[in-house]
Amino acid sequence: MKAKKNFLTLTAALLWLVVPACSSGSDTRDAPSASPQPLIETAGVVTWYDYDEGLALGKTSGKKILLNFYADWCGYCKKMDKEIFTQSDTADFINLNFVPIKINSDNERQLAQTYSIRGLPTTFFLDQDGENILTVPGYI
Repeated sequence: MKAKKNFLTLTAALLWLVVPACSSGSDTRDAPSASPQPLIETAGVVTWYDYDEGLALGKTSGKKILLNFYADWCGYCKKMDKEIFTQSDTADFINLNFVPIKINSDNERQLAQTYSIRGLPTTFFLDQDGENILTVPGYI
């Protein structure tokens, strides 16, 4: 329950960041585009992109970026995947408002070093140009 309350608080804070961006700039929702293919596409879960495609999509779509670092051995990473990212309302919110990128820190050591990952999971919220807005270490 505490994790859900923390996530709802974080979601409210992120809405504060997203809503002003929605009122400025051009509306590209109806514009046809050749979007990069997501890494994972399943109903009820977040649609993840790899790093390069996600950053490119963030720039072209104007969406902010959710960057999630994880490892296969990380218990809390698995718990976030199972309990947070599979909630339909959470996944829909993330997919609608962000370009979600998932990075395995063991496989992408250079990226983990670039973002100074010290523990897992770690989630970054970036603007559409890839600049850090907020870093949230640990389970959300």
